[in-house]
Amino acid sequence: WRTTRRTPGEADLLLEKGIEALHQATAEEMAQAVIYLREAVALAPDNAAAWGALALAYRKSLAYTPPEQQAGVRASALGAARRSLELDPDS
Repeated sequence: WRTTRRTPGEADLLLEKGIEALHQATAEEMAQAVIYLREAVALAPDNAAAWGALALAYRKSLAYTPPEQQAGVRASALGAARRSLELDPDS
């Protein structure tokens, strides 16, 4: 059993992929953007841009989220936005 150690460069790549998926504006791409960006912030928790992009991905995914799940997605978007601003108030 081996584990693969990821590098900070991988976080940048995931951020790029997440932003690219955000531009597609389909339910599947929004879900993929959230996945990429959650991985990016897990690898680079001090990356304000990744947190900001994650907030945007959550916000955009609301269009495809069932009403009963929207409050949780909004809370996730707000949390990600706050984290981004904590790290970089100008972001």
